[in-house]
Amino acid sequence: MSLVLTPQLTRLTTSRRFKLKQTTIITRLKTSTTNSNTIQPQIQIQIQTQSQNQLVEQFKSKYKLTSSCPPPKFDSGCTYCKPPQFPADKQIDYSKPLRNTKSNPWKHAIVLSGDSNFKEWPSRFEMDPAGSIISDVHALKRRILDPFHPCVLSMTSFEEKVHDGDVQEEVVKVGVYPDGIAVDVPRSKVEEFMIGYLTPIPETNEETKLSNPDLFELSQVQKQLRSDLYSRPVDFDYVLICGHAKRDIRCGVLAPLIKNEFEAVLNRDGLLAIEEDDVNGGKEDVKEKGEGEGEGKVKVGVVSHIGGHVYAGNVLIFKRNGDVIWYGHVFPSHVQGIVEETIKGDRIIEELYRGA
Repeated sequence: MSLVLTPQLTRLTTSRRFKLKQTTIITRLKTSTTNSNTIQPQIQIQIQTQSQNQLVEQFKSKYKLTSSCPPPKFDSGCTYCKPPQFPADKQIDYSKPLRNTKSNPWKHAIVLSGDSNFKEWPSRFEMDPAGSIISDVHALKRRILDPFHPCVLSMTSFEEKVHDGDVQEEVVKVGVYPDGIAVDVPRSKVEEFMIGYLTPIPETNEETKLSNPDLFELSQVQKQLRSDLYSRPVDFDYVLICGHAKRDIRCGVLAPLIKNEFEAVLNRDGLLAIEEDDVNGGKEDVKEKGEGEGEGKVKVGVVSHIGGHVYAGNVLIFKRNGDVIWYGHVFPSHVQGIVEETIKGDRIIEELYRGA
């Protein structure tokens, strides 16, 4: 039975009292989680390589490790393309191991109804005077988000359509991982989205309702806020290449080369899904068969700054089941191997692996 937000409870979600209550509860949980089983952080990074070469992480799928990326089997036209020389102060760092060089967000959200003109993206979306959902979240994060459950929100070059509805305002389609869901977020509901999806929901029961009514009330409010926003499972695997040119030239130069190669290889295998203009001027998701017999299940795009320019090219693979795999030092010559090993198979390439 779904919770009905009474006027009193509605006021609670937007009141200063709720913010203070949420902060107090989360602060208390931070100090008690270590010794309590009531709330468990959803992501505990513990990587072990077992004797059967099995990768053990927070993944939902079981991935195996392969030590190196297989060489390409054909030349798509740019398989062996090399980027121009970078400036002396913008070199790619090959001196350090890639493992564990990524940030470790509890949730990674990506804007799926984004901006395809990635070459003109501002250096910092959170500071952009034009405003975006990223700047909205940035303005609210200190008050709402829990630093012990860090969240990242990234822009992408995808321009997916939002669910048809009666909303008369800007609505943004956001993919949330590791949930593996897409949420339509009206700009006036960003705060509700953050409370519902980007803060941990306490696990409660009838006993909690009596012993800790504040905690129980918070969990019910968060669940209601989730149900008030239209959501559904994501339809595709997403391959996103960091190409934030105004943030760093290395990613800006490498991303188009890598993106073109992914599109060529995936299309050859019948795996590429392409956005095409629809009659209303938006973007329609079209599953392309390409030359192979695949299902058109993978979309390729560009993502804004995700950290680690010195490890360019940075490639993130967002799986439909919610898993996210980070690769670094990717060049066009690695793409066929990544498609074969990681996208078509459940194998992670250790020499490129930054983490998950």
